[in-house]
Amino acid sequence: VAFALETARSSCLGTMNGADREYVWFMLSNGTVLLHTVPNGRRMDLSFPRQAVCALLGCADRADWRQCVASGGPEEETKWTDSFREKLESV
Repeated sequence: VAFALETARSSCLGTMNGADREYVWFMLSNGTVLLHTVPNGRRMDLSFPRQAVCALLGCADRADWRQCVASGGPEEETKWTDSFREKLESV
């Protein structure tokens, strides 16, 4: 996946609202904001954010969700789902 991300200030993201172009931004845990703007007249592939995050995390092979299979099979996935639901109930 080839893409360009530029560092941006979070305050400039407000100026993107209503812009005539598509964009996606990522805020890193250290507060850094990475911005990707799509050239005018082009459409952003909806899988792009997932591909970009996987590339940034060094796991580009996992950008395709079908490659993310639990080694313990459906039983392990069910455990993860149940655990996730329990955590959401407290929110």
